[in-house]
Amino acid sequence: MVDTGSMFCHISETFQRKVCSPLGPSTKQIGLAVKGFVSKSLDECEVSVQIGNREYPNVTMHAMDGLRTDVILGRDFMEQHSSVNFHFGGSQPPLNMGSLEALKTLSEPRLFDLTEDCHPILTKSRRYSNQDRKFIAQKVCELLQDGLIQKSNSPWRAQPHVVTGESTKQKRLCIDCSQTINKFTLLDGYPLPNTMCTPRLI
Repeated sequence: MVDTGSMFCHISETFQRKVCSPLGPSTKQIGLAVKGFVSKSLDECEVSVQIGNREYPNVTMHAMDGLRTDVILGRDFMEQHSSVNFHFGGSQPPLNMGSLEALKTLSEPRLFDLTEDCHPILTKSRRYSNQDRKFIAQKVCELLQDGLIQKSNSPWRAQPHVVTGESTKQKRLCIDCSQTINKFTLLDGYPLPNTMCTPRLI
Protein backbone atom coordinates (compact mmCIF):
# COMPACT_ATOMS: atom_id res chain seq x y z
CA MET A 1 0.00 0.00 0.00
CA VAL A 2 1.12 3.57 -0.76
CA ASP A 3 0.00 6.19 1.78
CA THR A 4 0.79 9.87 1.14
CA GLY A 5 -0.51 10.68 4.63
CA SER A 6 2.10 8.52 6.34
CA MET A 7 5.46 10.14 7.04
CA PHE A 8 7.28 6.80 7.36
CA CYS A 9 7.25 3.30 5.88
CA HIS A 10 5.59 0.61 7.99
CA ILE A 11 5.54 -3.16 8.01
CA SER A 12 3.20 -5.49 9.88
CA GLU A 13 4.76 -7.31 12.81
CA THR A 14 3.76 -10.74 11.45
CA PHE A 15 5.22 -10.02 7.99
CA GLN A 16 8.39 -8.60 9.52
CA ARG A 17 9.12 -11.92 11.24
CA LYS A 18 9.09 -13.64 7.83
CA VAL A 19 11.30 -11.27 5.84
CA CYS A 20 13.75 -9.53 8.16
CA SER A 21 15.21 -9.29 11.64
CA PRO A 22 14.67 -6.16 13.75
CA LEU A 23 17.57 -3.75 14.12
CA GLY A 24 16.23 -2.53 17.44
CA PRO A 25 13.23 -0.84 19.03
CA SER A 26 11.65 2.04 17.11
CA THR A 27 11.08 5.42 18.72
CA LYS A 28 8.53 6.65 16.17
CA GLN A 29 5.05 7.75 17.21
CA ILE A 30 2.42 7.66 14.50
CA GLY A 31 -0.34 10.26 14.56
CA LEU A 32 -3.64 8.74 13.47
CA ALA A 33 -6.35 10.40 11.43
CA VAL A 34 -8.28 11.18 14.59
CA LYS A 35 -6.71 14.21 16.22
CA GLY A 36 -5.07 13.47 19.54
CA PHE A 37 -4.64 9.73 18.91
CA VAL A 38 -1.18 8.26 18.43
CA SER A 39 0.21 4.76 18.07
CA LYS A 40 3.76 3.57 18.75
CA SER A 41 5.76 1.44 16.33
CA LEU A 42 7.47 -1.62 17.77
CA ASP A 43 10.74 -2.39 15.99
CA GLU A 44 12.83 -0.91 13.19
CA CYS A 45 14.19 -3.00 10.33
CA GLU A 46 15.63 -2.67 6.81
CA VAL A 47 14.23 -4.51 3.80
CA SER A 48 14.79 -4.49 0.03
CA VAL A 49 11.80 -3.34 -2.02
CA GLN A 50 11.31 -4.04 -5.71
CA ILE A 51 8.74 -2.09 -7.75
CA GLY A 52 8.66 -2.94 -11.44
CA ASN A 53 12.27 -2.99 -12.65
CA ARG A 54 13.53 -0.79 -9.80
CA GLU A 55 15.08 -2.12 -6.64
CA TYR A 56 15.45 -0.14 -3.43
CA PRO A 57 17.88 -1.75 -0.95
CA ASN A 58 17.83 -1.07 2.79
CA VAL A 59 14.48 0.69 3.07
CA THR A 60 13.82 1.53 6.72
CA MET A 61 10.52 0.10 7.97
CA HIS A 62 8.77 0.56 11.31
CA ALA A 63 6.90 -2.51 12.54
CA MET A 64 3.33 -2.09 13.80
CA ASP A 65 0.96 -4.51 15.45
CA GLY A 66 -2.45 -5.01 13.83
CA LEU A 67 -1.54 -3.47 10.47
CA ARG A 68 -4.14 -4.44 7.84
CA THR A 69 -1.56 -4.76 5.04
CA ASP A 70 1.96 -6.21 4.89
CA VAL A 71 3.78 -3.00 3.91
CA ILE A 72 2.92 0.70 3.75
CA LEU A 73 5.20 2.94 1.69
CA GLY A 74 5.16 6.41 3.20
CA ARG A 75 6.37 9.83 2.19
CA ASP A 76 9.97 9.17 3.25
CA PHE A 77 10.10 6.57 0.46
CA MET A 78 8.21 8.58 -2.18
CA GLU A 79 10.20 11.77 -1.60
CA GLN A 80 13.22 10.07 -3.19
CA HIS A 81 11.52 10.86 -6.52
CA SER A 82 10.58 14.13 -8.18
CA SER A 83 7.05 12.74 -8.64
CA VAL A 84 5.14 9.46 -8.30
CA ASN A 85 2.54 8.63 -10.96
CA PHE A 86 -0.43 6.26 -10.62
CA HIS A 87 -2.42 5.09 -13.62
CA PHE A 88 -6.14 4.55 -12.97
CA GLY A 89 -7.33 4.23 -16.58
CA GLY A 90 -9.79 7.12 -16.39
CA SER A 91 -11.03 9.06 -19.42
CA GLN A 92 -9.94 12.52 -18.21
CA PRO A 93 -6.38 13.88 -18.60
CA PRO A 94 -3.88 13.43 -15.74
CA LEU A 95 -4.38 15.50 -12.61
CA ASN A 96 -1.14 16.96 -11.27
CA MET A 97 -1.34 17.99 -7.61
CA GLY A 98 2.08 19.67 -7.49
CA SER A 99 2.63 18.91 -3.79
CA LEU A 100 1.22 16.87 -0.93
CA GLU A 101 -0.29 19.82 0.92
CA ALA A 102 -3.76 19.48 2.39
CA LEU A 103 -6.55 20.24 -0.07
CA LYS A 104 -8.96 23.06 0.73
CA THR A 105 -12.58 23.20 -0.34
CA LEU A 106 -14.11 26.42 -1.66
CA SER A 107 -16.43 26.53 1.33
CA GLU A 108 -16.41 24.72 4.63
CA PRO A 109 -19.00 21.91 4.78
CA ARG A 110 -21.88 22.45 7.18
CA LEU A 111 -22.26 19.89 9.93
CA PHE A 112 -25.97 20.67 10.38
CA ASP A 113 -28.62 23.23 9.39
CA LEU A 114 -30.18 25.82 11.70
CA THR A 115 -33.57 27.52 11.76
CA GLU A 116 -33.92 31.11 10.54
CA ASP A 117 -34.63 32.46 14.04
CA CYS A 118 -31.32 31.16 15.41
CA HIS A 119 -29.75 33.59 17.87
CA PRO A 120 -27.11 33.30 20.63
CA ILE A 121 -28.25 32.09 24.04
CA LEU A 122 -26.34 32.58 27.28
CA THR A 123 -27.54 30.05 29.86
CA LYS A 124 -27.38 30.76 33.57
CA SER A 125 -24.58 29.37 35.67
CA ARG A 126 -25.19 26.18 37.60
CA ARG A 127 -24.20 25.39 41.14
CA TYR A 128 -21.55 22.70 41.49
CA SER A 129 -20.12 20.89 44.45
CA ASN A 130 -16.46 21.50 45.23
CA GLN A 131 -15.67 18.00 43.99
CA ASP A 132 -17.45 18.55 40.65
CA ARG A 133 -15.87 21.99 40.26
CA LYS A 134 -12.38 20.48 40.62
CA PHE A 135 -13.29 17.68 38.19
CA ILE A 136 -14.51 20.19 35.56
CA ALA A 137 -11.35 22.31 35.89
CA GLN A 138 -9.14 19.22 35.56
CA LYS A 139 -10.95 17.94 32.44
CA VAL A 140 -10.92 21.36 30.76
CA CYS A 141 -7.14 21.59 31.30
CA GLU A 142 -6.66 18.10 29.82
CA LEU A 143 -8.78 18.91 26.75
CA LEU A 144 -6.86 22.16 26.19
CA GLN A 145 -3.50 20.37 26.43
CA ASP A 146 -4.66 17.67 23.98
CA GLY A 147 -5.80 20.32 21.49
CA LEU A 148 -9.39 19.05 21.47
CA ILE A 149 -10.86 22.39 22.59
CA GLN A 150 -9.71 25.99 22.42
CA LYS A 151 -10.40 29.18 24.32
CA SER A 152 -13.07 31.42 22.84
CA ASN A 153 -15.02 34.60 23.47
CA SER A 154 -18.53 33.79 22.28
CA PRO A 155 -22.06 35.12 22.94
CA TRP A 156 -23.13 31.47 23.27
CA ARG A 157 -22.73 29.64 26.57
CA ALA A 158 -23.80 26.09 27.34
CA GLN A 159 -23.17 24.76 30.83
CA PRO A 160 -20.95 21.76 31.63
CA HIS A 161 -22.60 18.87 33.40
CA VAL A 162 -20.93 16.08 35.40
CA VAL A 163 -22.53 12.67 34.93
CA THR A 164 -21.69 9.26 36.38
CA GLY A 165 -21.71 6.06 34.32
CA GLU A 166 -24.27 3.45 35.33
CA SER A 167 -21.87 0.50 35.24
CA THR A 168 -18.42 1.98 35.92
CA LYS A 169 -19.57 4.81 38.23
CA GLN A 170 -16.85 6.88 36.58
CA LYS A 171 -17.44 10.61 36.19
CA ARG A 172 -17.69 12.15 32.74
CA LEU A 173 -17.85 15.74 31.55
CA CYS A 174 -20.75 16.63 29.24
CA ILE A 175 -22.01 19.88 27.75
CA ASP A 176 -25.73 20.59 28.03
CA CYS A 177 -26.76 22.07 24.66
CA SER A 178 -30.48 21.40 25.16
CA GLN A 179 -31.17 25.07 25.90
CA THR A 180 -28.78 26.55 23.33
CA ILE A 181 -27.91 25.31 19.82
CA ASN A 182 -30.18 22.25 20.00
CA LYS A 183 -33.24 24.54 20.11
CA PHE A 184 -32.44 25.78 16.59
CA THR A 185 -31.03 22.62 15.01
CA LEU A 186 -33.04 21.03 12.19
CA LEU A 187 -33.45 17.28 12.59
CA ASP A 188 -31.62 15.04 10.13
CA GLY A 189 -33.97 13.44 7.60
CA TYR A 190 -31.78 10.34 7.56
CA PRO A 191 -30.66 9.70 11.15
CA LEU A 192 -28.05 7.12 11.98
CA PRO A 193 -29.39 3.72 13.07
CA ASN A 194 -29.71 3.27 16.81
CA THR A 195 -26.98 0.61 17.07
CA MET A 196 -23.73 0.44 18.95
CA CYS A 197 -20.46 0.06 17.06
CA THR A 198 -16.84 0.22 18.15
CA PRO A 199 -14.36 1.80 15.67
CA ARG A 200 -11.01 0.10 15.35
CA LEU A 201 -7.87 2.17 14.99
CA ILE A 202 -4.89 0.66 13.19
